Amino acid sequence: MSDYLRQQAEQIFGPPPEYGWIITKGGDGIDGLTGPNGIPKEISARLRAGEGRKFRMYYSGDPEVAAYGRIITPDDEVGGELDFAPLDDWGKGGLGCGEIRYHNPETDEWVEL
Repeated sequence: MSDYLRQQAEQIFGPPPEYGWIITKGGDGIDGLTGPNGIPKEISARLRAGEGRKFRMYYSGDPEVAAYGRIITPDDEVGGELDFAPLDDWGKGGLGCGEIRYHNPETDEWVEL
């Protein structure tokens, strides 16, 4: 995209998101799905290369895991509102999920937000 078009898009839609997520394992051919719309190419490439914090999304009212994934956010957003992004952007509407948990590598536990 040219710089002019990028500037026009930012004026209309706002700046590009500073985060991104990828579904690494899920049903119905969703493996590799990334979001949000407008995810920066650099973040998408890093996610596809295996970077990011691991998460799991769970069906509403069900202990079954609906999808596994990874997310990249700014360092000062870890544990903040952006950690709900995979659930809000796609998990609730796309899969019927109601919960997201993140892997804590220090304790090897999955922590609910």
